[in-house]
Amino acid sequence: MEKVKNMKIKLNLSDNHTHHRMSFLFKTTGRNIISANRYSNSRRLKDNLNNRGEFVWNISETGLRSGNVGYNYLEEILAERLQSSLLKTHSKRSPYYNQELDDGFFAKIGFKYKDGRCNLILMKDPRYSINATSVKKNDFFKIIAKVLLYSEHTRSAKKMNDYVDNLLNYPPNVLYALENRTPYHFYSEGHKVECKINTRRISKKKLALEISSNVWAEISVKDLNTFIDCFRFNKAKSKKWSLISPPKLWKQLFGEEPTSAQRQLMVEWLKQNRTENLVQERAKQLVIDLCKQNDRLYPIKLPDRHTYGLYVRGELSDWMVLKQAEYDHVNDTEDGNIFTSTKGQHQSVTVHRMLTEQEIDEHAHDFEEKYPFDKYPMDYMTASICIDTVVQGSSVGDQLASRALILLNDNTGIEYMVYTLKEHIQKATESPSYRIDESYLNGEMRWDIE
Repeated sequence: MEKVKNMKIKLNLSDNHTHHRMSFLFKTTGRNIISANRYSNSRRLKDNLNNRGEFVWNISETGLRSGNVGYNYLEEILAERLQSSLLKTHSKRSPYYNQELDDGFFAKIGFKYKDGRCNLILMKDPRYSINATSVKKNDFFKIIAKVLLYSEHTRSAKKMNDYVDNLLNYPPNVLYALENRTPYHFYSEGHKVECKINTRRISKKKLALEISSNVWAEISVKDLNTFIDCFRFNKAKSKKWSLISPPKLWKQLFGEEPTSAQRQLMVEWLKQNRTENLVQERAKQLVIDLCKQNDRLYPIKLPDRHTYGLYVRGELSDWMVLKQAEYDHVNDTEDGNIFTSTKGQHQSVTVHRMLTEQEIDEHAHDFEEKYPFDKYPMDYMTASICIDTVVQGSSVGDQLASRALILLNDNTGIEYMVYTLKEHIQKATESPSYRIDESYLNGEMRWDIE
């Protein structure tokens, strides 16, 4: 048995857009091995020892199995890698099974702050537990992943301990519902209706769902956890909740059949809370708040191209982030549908850099022939720059906001930039970019989001 005492691990978690750094103390009686696979070029943590005596663990987006990408994809990546490497155990059927190491598994993850410490005591004996609280196997790794990601943003032992207590009292699914509402779907007139149900906490073991207008039904933490597994992750193992219709949901929660009027009101209420509608409103508010908080963001419209978007004044260059033009549906934006979710579309916005003065001078003749400078300043921009959207089904508003935040800080070190932007950032450093006059952005081109 390989025993490891106190180790300090520096964890680097990255994707195409962001880079996260966390550090923690680690102790285990188990196998302290980072599995050698296609995502890792190191077999043991000690092979990645830095000059400070810290163990460096690098995890990238490519470590996530294909098809599992969701809203919390970074959490999913980290949870998967914790399970397959750092906290790996074997089942009794595995040829690598060792009763002492696998059924008697023990590990500790610790954080040290000025106001105290926070420790996670992790055990499998044979059930999984965190700080002596029994948890499901799936929740076990999700909780640890959440704690590690949260540690990046806090320097307080009290806040960290409070956060851990919440995670242990409520499964990740339930915490998700309290923050984002409970996902649910049903079929009406042959069409699938996806919606979100308002969720409130009643006690440590009870919650309430608003299944109709001002009609709240009590549900246990355990039942809600299983319910969300069914409707968020499409797990059909529960006979109680799987594919349950609105009338049957009413009966399951209240113990009696709804009246005809109650049934009708419930269905209409749930339709009002369609996921798509909620996503649209949230995305719209996100863009509004972002523009109000930053005087280098301008909502713009390009009527000739049938598109809307944001003009971004970066530190090095000016940029445009635009909703992809929909020439077959020119009137969509007039209905307020610009922010609708884009299921099945990986990228629904385009990014453009305003040309540098050097680039304009080099092609002055071509520009003057095609676009009179004074009349069409918006045409002095590059072709579309691809920035991939990792999360499936994200709304146009979310995509606009995420790219705008990247471009506002275009002076960030190139090594941390999206790789498709590196060439453009380099050009922007060589020559000043053409910048459209602010009065023009606030005048003719202004898009009143609200």
